[in-house]
Amino acid sequence: MVHPVTFGADGTGRQADLDGGFFGYPADAFSRGLIAGRTVQCLSERQQRRFRTGYPHRPQDTHDLVHLDALPSSTLLAEQRE
Repeated sequence: MVHPVTFGADGTGRQADLDGGFFGYPADAFSRGLIAGRTVQCLSERQQRRFRTGYPHRPQDTHDLVHLDALPSSTLLAEQRE
């Protein structure tokens, strides 16, 4: 899924919502990924886990967490250095 996010000079992100407000992301919410060989900003592993806290997990959350857990440790270490 693609969500347009505007980035500040400090690395924070801001995503508009449908009611005229916005959702703010901390700078560590982002990492880099590839789509068709092109580097894009994406949600970090850390942020994806944040989104899956504070409620009972649905099947799709469990599915996503299994895939996050399967990421190679080199991917996670690289993200922590950013």
